[in-house]
Amino acid sequence: MTAVTAHAEDALISRPDSGRNQLRARLRNARTRLAVDAVARASDAAANHLAASAEYAGARRIAAYVAVGNELDPAPALARAHADGKEIYLPCILPQRKLRFARWRPGDSLRESRLGIPEPAAAAATIDPGELDLVIVPLVGFDKSGNRLGNGGGYYDRNFGFLLRRRQGKPVLAGYAHAMQECPRIETNEWDVPLALVVTETGIRHFVPGNPPAARPPEIGT
Repeated sequence: MTAVTAHAEDALISRPDSGRNQLRARLRNARTRLAVDAVARASDAAANHLAASAEYAGARRIAAYVAVGNELDPAPALARAHADGKEIYLPCILPQRKLRFARWRPGDSLRESRLGIPEPAAAAATIDPGELDLVIVPLVGFDKSGNRLGNGGGYYDRNFGFLLRRRQGKPVLAGYAHAMQECPRIETNEWDVPLALVVTETGIRHFVPGNPPAARPPEIGT
C-alpha cells in the first residue's frame, strides 16, 4: 500500500515558518535512512499495538493514508481492520483544501487525484470527517504533548478543526509514526489540532484526557 507520491498536505506550499520547516526537513532526512525491512517490522508491530487498543475496539469506521517512502505503513493495520469487519476509508482531495473520506477495501485500485495523490475511485462512497470513528494520521514529527508536525499543507488541521471545540469524542485522531520521530517540543499555531494518541512500533501514548483504555498496549517511554 506504499506509494511514491506525496500526501495531500504536500500539494500546497508550506507555510512560511522556517523553524518548523527546518525540523520537518531533519526528521524526513532521518526517516529516509531507515532500512526497508526495519520499516516493515515497525509497521507490523504498530498494527499489533493499535489492534489491542480500546480506540480500535470501539471504532467501526477507520480512516488512514497511503504510506509514502519510509513512513510507518498502516497497511497491516488496515488488513486486520478489514478482517475484523471494520469499514476502511482513505482521503479524497476536494477544492479549498477540503477532504472527504472514501470507502476502500484491500485490493481495491487507487487512482491519481488531480494533485497526483492516490485515492479511491470516484464511484466509491464518501463520508465527512465527522462521521469517522478513528483516523490514523500521517505525520513528520510529534512531541510529548501530542502536538503534530505534518507535511505542511494544513489539510488535517482544516478538516478536523472542529475537534478543537470539544477535544474529546469522535473521531479519535491517532498519529502513526516511528518512535524516532518524537521531538522534545513542537511549536504550535492556534489552528493546530492535537492528537489523542500516537502509535509507534514501541507502543501507544495517550495525550487527551478521556475514557482510559481498559487494557493498554505498552506505553512509549518518556
